Amino acid sequence: MTEDSAIWQAAQDEEGKLWRAYASNFEDSAPLLAYLAKLRSVCAFAQGDVDDRPINMALEIGVGPIGIGALGANSRFEASAIVGVDPLPRLDFSCRDAALSSHVSALRDRVVYCQAIGEQLPFRAESFDLICCHNVIDHCRAPAAVLHESWRVLKPCGFLILTVNTFSLVGQLKFEMLRLLRPHEPNFIMHPSTFTHSQIKRLAAHIGYDPRLEVGADRSLLGRSRLSSFLLLKREK
Repeated sequence: MTEDSAIWQAAQDEEGKLWRAYASNFEDSAPLLAYLAKLRSVCAFAQGDVDDRPINMALEIGVGPIGIGALGANSRFEASAIVGVDPLPRLDFSCRDAALSSHVSALRDRVVYCQAIGEQLPFRAESFDLICCHNVIDHCRAPAAVLHESWRVLKPCGFLILTVNTFSLVGQLKFEMLRLLRPHEPNFIMHPSTFTHSQIKRLAAHIGYDPRLEVGADRSLLGRSRLSSFLLLKREK
């Protein structure tokens, strides 16, 4: 195993532990309801624009091993099919509330789960009308490759909903310096990449996306990381 592969495997092992611990709380209704509510809120900023477009095939990159994702949790997305891609195997879990358990099963059934990596999506070019990639690319081995793949499989004039935690310049520098001092800490293992808001915009533009909406902006110097959200349009050829 190469050093890069070993780092990636360590990151996946940590992600798996985190998700299993997270899912173990879902036997109680409150944590599961909170998780679903958080998923439903991901795409709210873009809902008006997305609602105006007919969606046949939708894709979520990094859907998470719970197997629902932001698109699956939002009943307003009436796609003919929602495909969810994640490198981790899909998790099973239980909930004591029978009605909630049935509801979650129905949401999971909306999503066709595919265990694969975002850097090598197993789909033909221009297959999807809409793609969501929520809180994913800072966890990936090659973020630019994931965005290139999203562009490849998205139809012209299709939308990418992209969210990622972004830093101020000082916050980014601090995070990377701490990574050098504590490289084996799970938080650093699970986040191979860091970004500012502007870095995400430049990367998306370089790949071939035009910004339609964005929530968040660069901070002048200081501040904790926060979620930046983008609605990106694939340019016509």
